[in-house]
Amino acid sequence: MQVFGQIQIAIRQVNPAKVRKEAAKPLGAVLGGPPWDVGGILEEYPDFSLALARSLPEFRRPVIEAIIRKVSRENALFALFTALPDAIPSIFEVGWAAGEFASDTAVLTVNQIRMAFLIAAASGQEVGFKAQKRQIGAIIAAGFGWRALARELAGKIPFGEGLIPKAAIAYAGTYVAGLGLERYYGMGGALTAAQREAAYDKAVEGGKQFARWVLRRKHPACP
Repeated sequence: MQVFGQIQIAIRQVNPAKVRKEAAKPLGAVLGGPPWDVGGILEEYPDFSLALARSLPEFRRPVIEAIIRKVSRENALFALFTALPDAIPSIFEVGWAAGEFASDTAVLTVNQIRMAFLIAAASGQEVGFKAQKRQIGAIIAAGFGWRALARELAGKIPFGEGLIPKAAIAYAGTYVAGLGLERYYGMGGALTAAQREAAYDKAVEGGKQFARWVLRRKHPACP
C-alpha cells in the first residue's frame, strides 16, 4: 500500500540513536543531592529531562506525561495543518513533519513511533526499532482505524467544523497510545479495554479544547 511506503520514508526522519544520546547526558552539572525539587529542576533544565527520567525514577512520571502531552498536541496540530495550512507555523513548530509527506497517516504514525522511543528512554528501557518492534507494529496497526474515522468525520462536516473532530481524534489516539506505552514500560502490562475507552473519551475532549484554542488564535471568529 502507498501509505506504508510513505511511513517508510517518514521513519527516516526518526533517529533512535539521537534519543539514546539525549537520554545519556551526564547529570553532574544539573543535580545536587536528594531530596530534589523535581518540577523546579525540570523547568530549569528542560534539555536534561530525558536523562533525568532515565536515571532517576522520581522524574519519570512527569517527564513521560510531558512527552505524551507534547506529541499528542503535535499530532493534533498536524491534523489541523493538513486542512488549514496556515494554522500551525506561527503557534508551534512541528519541525520534522515536513510537507513532503503526502499522507497525514504517515506523519502521525511516525510521530507516535518517536514518542515510543522517548517513553522507552525515559523509562530506562532499550530504545530502537529492533528492541521495540512489537510496540511499533502495534502503533502502525492501531492507527489506521481512528485516522480513517477522523477523515470521514472531517469530510462529512462543513468546512471549519470538521477540523475539530479530526484534530481531537488525532490527539486522543496519540494520547491513549502514549498511556499504553507508559503502562507497558512501567508495569509490564497493558491498559484494560475499559481504561482505554475512558482515557480515549477524556482525551477527545481535551483534543477538542486544544484544537479550538489553536483555531481561535489564528481565526478569532471561530467558536
